[in-house]
Amino acid sequence: RLPALKGVMSKPFGSKSRPFGNTKGPLGAEASNQDGSLDQSSISTHHHDQNSPSHQPSQPPPEVLDLAVYLGIDPRDDADLLWIAEECLAAELPPGWSEHTSSRGDIYFYNADTDESTPKHPLEDQYRVLFEEEKRKKLKREVTLAQARRSSTQTSAVDDENAKPIPISIQEVLQMCEYLAVQVPPP
Repeated sequence: RLPALKGVMSKPFGSKSRPFGNTKGPLGAEASNQDGSLDQSSISTHHHDQNSPSHQPSQPPPEVLDLAVYLGIDPRDDADLLWIAEECLAAELPPGWSEHTSSRGDIYFYNADTDESTPKHPLEDQYRVLFEEEKRKKLKREVTLAQARRSSTQTSAVDDENAKPIPISIQEVLQMCEYLAVQVPPP
């Protein structure tokens, strides 16, 4: 059972003590383009195989749940997509960006190359788009599976109906023979 979620995070993507604000690491310079935008190929599209023996369902940390809700991921309906929030929390800031705290305690991000300052994490949109794409793929798979099940059920029903013998009396057979002008040999 998931804990009650507060709706949105007061500090999107955590604080300086969380890994999302770091500027060095696997999604640092290697993952960003010259303009500071995220190279989409660096975002994992790995689906956690819930059927694998190594997959152990567990309660995600509160910051993952908070970020998931902030990005639009429903932790109950889209538990299989929580990896996006986990990956987002582990992502590094693109080159040129740094995380700061205002005098009021609010987190903001600054790009030294463009002299831009924003309360919105520079990678937020990319992870929202990733979630939307993965959600569309998931819904498409679910619709395809439902259609296949429906088609299979309809085919089975038709096959079952054709396989059942139709009870018919001798009188009905004689009437059909007469109607079709089929001569019936005497009994």
